[in-house]
Amino acid sequence: MKFFKAAILLFFMYFAADAFCADLLSISSQTKRVEFESGFSYYDSKNGDVYLSTGVVVRQIDANDFLLKKITSGEILLKSAESRIVMNSPFVMEDSSGTIKAEKGYYDYSRNEGLLKNGVFNLGRFIFRGKEIKVKDGSYSYRSASLTTCDLEEPHYRIAAHKISLSPGRYFVAYSTIFYLGRVPVFYFPVVYKPLGEGTPVLSQFYPGYDERNGFYIKSNYTYKFNRYSRAKVFLDYFSRKGFGTGTELDYYRPDKNISSISYYRINEYSRESERWGVNGGMWHSFNLENNSAYFQTYARLLSDPGFNNDFFRSNPFAVSSEKQAGAAFTYNTSKTNTRLSYYTKYLSSQDNLSFRHAYETAPRLDFNTSQMKILNLPFWNTWSFYAENSKIDTPYYQNNLYGAWTISMPVKIYKTFNLYPSAFYYQNVHMSTSPSAADSFIGRYGANINARKTNSWGSIDLNFYSLRRNAKNKMSLDRNSSDGGVEKQELSLSVFKIRNSGSYLRFSGGYDLKDYNLQKDFSERFLPFAAEVYSFSSNREIFLYDSYDISSGNKSFISQINFGGKDEYFGFGLSNYSTEKNEWIVSNSFGFDPRLPGKWRIEGVLRFWTDFSGSKVKTGFFEKSAVIYKDFHDFRTKFNFRVRKDVKEFFVYLTLKMNDPYRNDEFSRKTDAFWRPWRKPGEARD
Repeated sequence: MKFFKAAILLFFMYFAADAFCADLLSISSQTKRVEFESGFSYYDSKNGDVYLSTGVVVRQIDANDFLLKKITSGEILLKSAESRIVMNSPFVMEDSSGTIKAEKGYYDYSRNEGLLKNGVFNLGRFIFRGKEIKVKDGSYSYRSASLTTCDLEEPHYRIAAHKISLSPGRYFVAYSTIFYLGRVPVFYFPVVYKPLGEGTPVLSQFYPGYDERNGFYIKSNYTYKFNRYSRAKVFLDYFSRKGFGTGTELDYYRPDKNISSISYYRINEYSRESERWGVNGGMWHSFNLENNSAYFQTYARLLSDPGFNNDFFRSNPFAVSSEKQAGAAFTYNTSKTNTRLSYYTKYLSSQDNLSFRHAYETAPRLDFNTSQMKILNLPFWNTWSFYAENSKIDTPYYQNNLYGAWTISMPVKIYKTFNLYPSAFYYQNVHMSTSPSAADSFIGRYGANINARKTNSWGSIDLNFYSLRRNAKNKMSLDRNSSDGGVEKQELSLSVFKIRNSGSYLRFSGGYDLKDYNLQKDFSERFLPFAAEVYSFSSNREIFLYDSYDISSGNKSFISQINFGGKDEYFGFGLSNYSTEKNEWIVSNSFGFDPRLPGKWRIEGVLRFWTDFSGSKVKTGFFEKSAVIYKDFHDFRTKFNFRVRKDVKEFFVYLTLKMNDPYRNDEFSRKTDAFWRPWRKPGEARD
């Protein structure tokens, strides 16, 4: 039967030279068949080989008539006895994963494996090349390989690798890689890994640069998203003057249940005996309760020394701080109460800036607060707050403190646009001594607050009277023998708030001190500083002005910021002055623009400096000078960053391939960074 079918096929091949189909049972499984067409064919009945040439197309079909694989070539040999297709001329192999072009090779249908020479595989926008490609069970192993997304004959970039393992739809791993810009090698890295599954974009990102302290460096990070809730990053860095740094960042984001993050970085600098390190992170965890809510939260920033973050993470304004701190709290809420049990500790930098001193600790503290409520059907609203703490405040021993407050209030509607908000309160502080040098003590404070508010369509006017009095220590009577007579504060204030629209407002405030001083203040000294604030915002303009003025001593502070433009092209100008340095004006300029050069360019700049006009010559000093140049190439994005400020001169390049764009727009990254690292710009993977 096989011989008869083959003879019929050869008859049509010789005399029709058209399209043909064969059930080659010897080279296919029970659920597959092979179809082929060609301009010329020859069948060898001795060994069952079929030689095909001139426009050859071979198709692998499953039992459901689904096309599994298609091979197109000018010359193909079907070796049915070995279940093998041999291509001795250039060919194209296509299946659901992508398209391979190669010079020659073979494919075994029974084992679903093959070997291809000098092949190119197009997988979506990825282009894989290899001198030798092994195919097995839908996976590919490349030797002497390269990877790019640039489809030009001479690609803008490529990643050359000793070996690439590719599993379409899952991942690829490249070993012993060199990144080339054109024909120029830029840097080497041992492993590049990228998952190709749903929502799991990963590609190594590199930051080559230089600064005066660390020398030439290359920072790199790798990101892996485990699932829709969790992600990990690994940092591998090299600093020519300091050594190798490694770190990690783990994030979990499930806002209905848990939001957690922890980051760790360490480096053993050449010039130091001990390792330098930093840990930042925290956790928020919610407990499922039927009617009430409860959650646990913690945060920590731990450092080996006060200068660690400033030396390696300067783009993070929070991390640059030299404080070391940690805290944890459990919170329980009902419809009327809030209860919180917490622990907190803080270390400040010592005078030599090389070590820490323990500045504050509460271990533990209990807070209890109520919302407004009425009792005994009285018309007054009541709120209570209480805390008890065991704390150290710049002391080697713990101190026990208790605090309680009771506030009563009753809003009164005088007219439909005029309301009165009177309230009275009593505060009690109790100190329970744990040191033989001090005794137990308690101090009470009480007072009243009366606010009259007139509302209008354009805003509101508030006239407020506030009085706070203090009892003598361990007594329930006014502390009349103190310098202030027991009256800590007594003032009348005015606030005017005018709103033009949702993006513009004007606020003015001022006050008058009503305290009865032993050494009488004159009329002008009793005025509290006047403050005026203006804000206006539109689609391409933002203006903020603030000024505080004291009648007796002059201007206290002036702050202004004016921004024009949009996201990419803008100009910002800031000017400020403070009473501590009246002669110095601080200027901050920022700008961004498109230079209209061929290709996608964008430039940002910052200039921050002070000027002093008090002398015969104007003095000027810079806080910071920086410039950032963005350039989008055919297949990758770059950011060149120059920064000069006190003790810091730095230049670095941020490079990311466009194949990594899904990471830049990843919702998980955006939300976790907004929660834990709000200073990061969109698309930035690390500080």
